[in-house]
Amino acid sequence: MKLVLPPVLFTFTEVTFVEAIVSAARHFKVMNEDFKHIPVFLQYGDTDPVATGADHWNIRDALIREGFKYVRIERFRGTHEVAAAPLSKALEWFAEVGPGQVP
Repeated sequence: MKLVLPPVLFTFTEVTFVEAIVSAARHFKVMNEDFKHIPVFLQYGDTDPVATGADHWNIRDALIREGFKYVRIERFRGTHEVAAAPLSKALEWFAEVGPGQVP
């Protein structure tokens, strides 16, 4: 039997949060190839003064450096909010790539 891990949607975080996720995954001994196949979707508003585009691209880069295989980022017209259009794209993309599989 396999445990199916859900995809991850970040609306805002910082690279230090990525470091916390990676540290916790290593601590609990789940930082393996299956874990790194969990899809991660990030979205940001093009005029967001709090969680800037640069912040999100840094998060994406940090996840890729850690070996995550499915990281997608979407920009939307707006500010510091969760926009519906990127969420729809996220759900479609999650259906395409599927959840992470852990044996």
